Amino acid sequence: MVLAVAPFQDFFAQDIQLTQFYSAPCFLNPALAGDESCARLTTNFRKQWPAAGNGYTSTLVSYDSYVHAVHGGLGFLYTRDVAGTANLATTSFSGIYNYQIQIDRNWQACFAAQVGGVTKIVNYYNLLFGDQIARGGAPTTIEALPQRANFLDISSGMMIYSHDMWYGLSVHHLNTPNESMLGAKSKLPMKISLQGGETFNIGGKNGDLRATDMSVTVAVNYKHQAKFDQLDVGAYLNKNNFVGGIWYRGIPGFLKSYKPGYPNNDALCFLIGYISDRFRLGYSYDQTISWLIGNTRGSHEVSFAYQFCAYTKFRPKKRFVVSCPKF
Repeated sequence: MVLAVAPFQDFFAQDIQLTQFYSAPCFLNPALAGDESCARLTTNFRKQWPAAGNGYTSTLVSYDSYVHAVHGGLGFLYTRDVAGTANLATTSFSGIYNYQIQIDRNWQACFAAQVGGVTKIVNYYNLLFGDQIARGGAPTTIEALPQRANFLDISSGMMIYSHDMWYGLSVHHLNTPNESMLGAKSKLPMKISLQGGETFNIGGKNGDLRATDMSVTVAVNYKHQAKFDQLDVGAYLNKNNFVGGIWYRGIPGFLKSYKPGYPNNDALCFLIGYISDRFRLGYSYDQTISWLIGNTRGSHEVSFAYQFCAYTKFRPKKRFVVSCPKF
């Protein structure tokens, strides 16, 4: 997301923001690659702050599967983020390997590595420079402007989970790559995320909570990157294949470190979705609650996931999978 743009300055960026972060498991934590019983394709599209000019548009596509031969999961992740009037586009493609260990009959652990390439490109045709005005409205500038930056990006993650609880840690940009387009130094800071939660089955017949089609999942996701700290906390209700949820984004009582006196409140997020054995579809809306409330028109996000079990000749044996939410 562009924070500042100027002809002779670097372009500073933060990672893509998602409300349905669990619907993009390979993006949230590489240790979630291959966490389902079957191969999985996921897509996410987010339009953030449509009232803020061009705003921010993010697209993610991933494919992951458990592979018995490597005792873990393999995944591939594509992301593209376009931001601002200059259409600063950040595109990445990465591969993931996730090694899984059975601790005992109730707990399993995963350790993952992710390696990818990133390209940043900026489009200057939507910008007007001073020399164009001085030359009577010339169509192009005579400034020598940077065009792109390419760099290697390395991340890792780990997770420990049972049938109804999970705790994860992911560290993105371990190598703090240089993303400058000017040949200077502009390090992409590491992003550290902590995830956790628990699923509660309710309404079981004759006291058997396993014989129920209704559950509540409570989950948190804390992120820290450079001066920025953020906490997503909320809950989902899943009943008869339909899902509804609400999230709060921010840290109550915790001021933003980069601006003294500025409260760390961002948004209330609302989700509806449908889930079946083969696919999941979700829509969420973010209602801004910060001082930008009248200038953003919120954010919209759509997610879709599909599992390929139905088309395999031999359906894989059901595995010990993470019970975290899928939206």
